[in-house]
Amino acid sequence: MPASAPSFLLLLLGASRFPNSPRFADKQQRPFAGSRDLVLRYFQESLQVPSSRIKNLFDSQLPPESQLREIEEFICKNRDIQQIITYYIGHGLELDVANEREYVLACAATMEGRELKSSINIRELVETLSYVGRTKDLTFFLDSCFAGQAAAPLQGQCRSIALFAASSSLDQARAAPDAEHTEFTGGLFECLALGDAEHGPNLTLSELCTLVRAKLEAQCGEDVVRPELHVPSQRHSEPQHTPLFPNPGFRGALPIADEPAVPCLLVQIEPTTKARQRRRYRVRAWLVTSFARTTPQGDLLFDSEEENSDQPIVKDKIGEVLMQLRGIAADALRRKGILDRPDFWVELILPRELLNEPFDQHSTLGVEHPVVVRCLERLRALQMPRTKAGQLKIQLGRGRNRQSSTAAGSFMADAALRQAGRFQLLKTQQDKPCPPLIELGLSPLSGPPSAAVAAWVCQKSPTGPRVWNWLIDASTESLVCAVLDEAPSEQPQSMQGDIFHDLLRAGVPVMLWSRGSQGINTQALRQFLTQMIWGEIPERVRKTRREASMQQGAHFGRDITLLWDDPQRMPPIVPLVEPSLPKQE
Repeated sequence: MPASAPSFLLLLLGASRFPNSPRFADKQQRPFAGSRDLVLRYFQESLQVPSSRIKNLFDSQLPPESQLREIEEFICKNRDIQQIITYYIGHGLELDVANEREYVLACAATMEGRELKSSINIRELVETLSYVGRTKDLTFFLDSCFAGQAAAPLQGQCRSIALFAASSSLDQARAAPDAEHTEFTGGLFECLALGDAEHGPNLTLSELCTLVRAKLEAQCGEDVVRPELHVPSQRHSEPQHTPLFPNPGFRGALPIADEPAVPCLLVQIEPTTKARQRRRYRVRAWLVTSFARTTPQGDLLFDSEEENSDQPIVKDKIGEVLMQLRGIAADALRRKGILDRPDFWVELILPRELLNEPFDQHSTLGVEHPVVVRCLERLRALQMPRTKAGQLKIQLGRGRNRQSSTAAGSFMADAALRQAGRFQLLKTQQDKPCPPLIELGLSPLSGPPSAAVAAWVCQKSPTGPRVWNWLIDASTESLVCAVLDEAPSEQPQSMQGDIFHDLLRAGVPVMLWSRGSQGINTQALRQFLTQMIWGEIPERVRKTRREASMQQGAHFGRDITLLWDDPQRMPPIVPLVEPSLPKQE
């Protein structure tokens, strides 16, 4: 966390269950609880806010007045902290009281028919915070319907007050019952996980609001519920322009270990959506000369759908297409005077069903270029539009085992947050040697948390809920690489118990495996990373492939696959153009 980032007190309010309010019927229990977990994970793990500075009243059965007393005591115990973040997740209610409108926040103690007395009144909450924290800066995140209604009551005698509202005073916030998070909290923490290269080391609320709006607009189109930023009180500061949250996308603080010194041929291959064209693919390719901006800089070289929409590319022809694209890219770079020799990176974004295809062995592609693969399903979670209910429009399999958007929801904000954190650690270790492989197990990782580690994953490795909980535990955040003793299956019978799927969901950014005979290559795989420098792995894979091309017979280099997935390197499919904020009325 950058040194200039402030310290926080976090008040977490709201509920996932409302036992005394049948009108809510626990319809949003899953997304509300998932959003709570996402907030806690970010503040506890990414920002490393100690538990003594977090007051978690989410799902508390205490009546509102008792919760306010708890908040008052909590702030009095932490008088040295300037920034107080209040994050609410739940139902916002607009009540008619004596011909005036009152905005209240439902809690687990809220009783139907007595909402005014049994809910948290936003005015009383501000009065409490203003009384004990009049010299503090207050920031409210309200993930609730009609959240913009809270702007007027948020008047106090504090140093400053800012409101980041999930919805306007007229709009309902969205949370699909089977989604893992609410639409607003999911989008917010995806942006916090990835950051933005065009901003400084810490993001302001204004910058964050712009990023979240762009994110949600790209996902939802015209049906978007736009979040709003209000500044009801700025007596002594401008909270909307105060740097608050670390920006993982900031490119000035660290060298980019994965950023090649030369451009990148970025190829995305995706199955066609027409049932009669199974095993046929759309191929798009970009020549990207820089990933240093929000929208990658480069040219669209090829789109098979534009070339011939009625004739998608069959799998057997993909290798030929890649070699043609390689020649086109080399010619384009020479014309631009950027590159005199064809040694640019080739990144293949592939659906799971193609991850084991030996595209790097087609002609001299993997010999002349560092060729890495990335998982289309994981990347799509950051790109693809969502349905009106906020669910991801992606599927992870085929046939009767095809996974719905509910399963795809596992590739959402928490996965992006974990992947960004792990890859950021990998960047800091780019000049360090890889330590010996650990066995994938259920014991906490030993050694300093700042040291990146790689795990050996074999048939005997544990699977299921226990290993999933181990993968997402704070003690295993330093796991940045997995070496698999067998290639991931093309179409698993079930995602449950599929270790490759769990590694993707857990945000592990680097994986190695062999496509060939397990017995021949197991020992070579286990020794491959020995004393290798983390940042040199892609180039070492290329050298191994070159050695294989010069020898007869079986060679480990003909079968090696390297998944190298930096979440910052986004293909320019959805341009992340930052819209201007509308004027506040």
